[in-house]
Amino acid sequence: IPVVSVAGCPQGARRHSWAGPLASESSSFYLVPGGGGGVTEQTDASGWQLCFARQELALKMRIPIPLLQAHATALALPRPLVARTRVAAPYLLWTLLYWACERLPAPCLARAENAGACCLGLLDELGRVLKAGTMPHYFLSGQKLRAGDGAASLLGA
Repeated sequence: IPVVSVAGCPQGARRHSWAGPLASESSSFYLVPGGGGGVTEQTDASGWQLCFARQELALKMRIPIPLLQAHATALALPRPLVARTRVAAPYLLWTLLYWACERLPAPCLARAENAGACCLGLLDELGRVLKAGTMPHYFLSGQKLRAGDGAASLLGA
């Protein structure tokens, strides 16, 4: 897959206040070919989509361990349901995790006794996203992520 690395941030990029300053090398993004199945990020008219792998890696390293455990549990539960669909549940759960870090106090997310509630919260939010079919893009203001084909059909499962 051809990938183009671009320095800096694209127009409309959001800041991530909960994570503090990120390393300068993470303030870049990739252009990857947009194509068929499971596209979760907006594709522009040229057919390319933006990928924020460096920022995601930097953010993942700052997520408290109990919240990562909650995420792992929440990720395992819908896996059999989405295995044969084109629903982007794993990526959507990561995105929901970033939003949780932004919305909720860090001390709350870092307490081990809150991991169960965080897991249930992630699954509840995932259900809302599947019902709506989209969610706000974490890295680009005003953009949406698509839940993927067949998302609404998973709600009854």
